[in-house]
Amino acid sequence: MPIELDLDDDEELDTALVSAPERDLVDLAGILGMHNVLNQSQYHNVIKGKSQDENTGTSFNNVVKAYQPRAVPDEGENETDVEDCLKKLVEDDAALTEVNINNMKRVSKERIRNLISAATHSTHITKLSMSNTAIGDSEARVRDFVIKLQYDHNIISYCLGAC
Repeated sequence: MPIELDLDDDEELDTALVSAPERDLVDLAGILGMHNVLNQSQYHNVIKGKSQDENTGTSFNNVVKAYQPRAVPDEGENETDVEDCLKKLVEDDAALTEVNINNMKRVSKERIRNLISAATHSTHITKLSMSNTAIGDSEARVRDFVIKLQYDHNIISYCLGAC
């Protein structure tokens, strides 16, 4: 619902603003980008060209309601058998091209070092995923043996000691 005003001077503008209903002032605030004085529903209505109603609020003193976030199911545990992967890497098994130990914080750093060491000698591994495993700089120093290495969400410094 557009607001139409034909004003010639500042005095007419002041009179129009004083006599304007608060619903129109809410729309005007949204048009002028004053989103900090509106709740999100009011601002959304202004942007979409909709009129304000009792559900969204027609005044500046509305209570802002939180939205209910949708429930997201937890991911299952990582079922990777680290010992089996380590054995296959040592044997240079051609069928093993990817190793994923993401989110396995209970795997010891020594076992991760052994896994990395075995992966460095494997000629078939193309991807090693170690995200969120609580590894540090010493474990993150991996040579150029894989096509894709993923180790985000760990405790690794910016320069890995090369600074």
